[in-house]
Amino acid sequence: LAEWSFLLPDGVRPALEFFWPGPLFVRVRIPGSFRRLTVGCPWHPMMQELLERHGPALFEELAGEIRQQVEEGRELTGMDFEKTRLLRWPEEECPLEATLLDISTRPWRLLHQAFVGGEELERYLKEPMILSQERAFPERAIRTYVPEGSTIIVEADDPEEIPEAVRTLRAQVPPDAYVRIYLDEHIAHTHFPDDREVRVYGELSDLERVRRRLQAMLERQNRRFGKRVLLVCVAGLGKGSESFRADLEKLSHGWLKVADGVKLEI
Repeated sequence: LAEWSFLLPDGVRPALEFFWPGPLFVRVRIPGSFRRLTVGCPWHPMMQELLERHGPALFEELAGEIRQQVEEGRELTGMDFEKTRLLRWPEEECPLEATLLDISTRPWRLLHQAFVGGEELERYLKEPMILSQERAFPERAIRTYVPEGSTIIVEADDPEEIPEAVRTLRAQVPPDAYVRIYLDEHIAHTHFPDDREVRVYGELSDLERVRRRLQAMLERQNRRFGKRVLLVCVAGLGKGSESFRADLEKLSHGWLKVADGVKLEI
């Protein structure tokens, strides 16, 4: 950057220094001359694409008498300055069309949502406003999932009590939340055959399989945003299901027991 930045207008130089090496490809006019200087950064997406298609790209370096003339600020003689620092490809000369990024307010958005000729540079960047490090490169927090709502276990001694309990609790779900109901396969297919909010966890005769499926389904819901109520309904848990109960308690926020005279509330 230091090799050619002294040739750029004063208003452009601090912007390039701030964002370098960034996705910049700039073509500017030399002050006091009709000649233009083309410079590029290999991280520009268009350059990356051309590199993939054509192989390594090379800059034609200023050398010898020409370099001395440039460093001393004298008028160039003996060659066309337009061709001194164009990007060239091994197969054939294929200079890139100049592009410009809006480094005043939107550092990484192309002006006019398209490629803009380098001659537009002076008009857009007379006095570029340099963004702070925090605004130009914000530190975005790792996306975390904080679900709003609760997972409730609904237990009944008789499987036939589950459908009515589901209807009662579903009516209490707030309108701005969604509900997911996890049921035994038999109850789901018998009482809620076409319900889009019902999920089947399997048969309670195989508690280990149900445990794995419920854990996977509930973890999947925990990775989603929004208010939600998850109702996990089980029935007929007898002896030998203590471990299964303990795992359900770890996955849930509450436990409701369906019994006569007990009002069910979320």
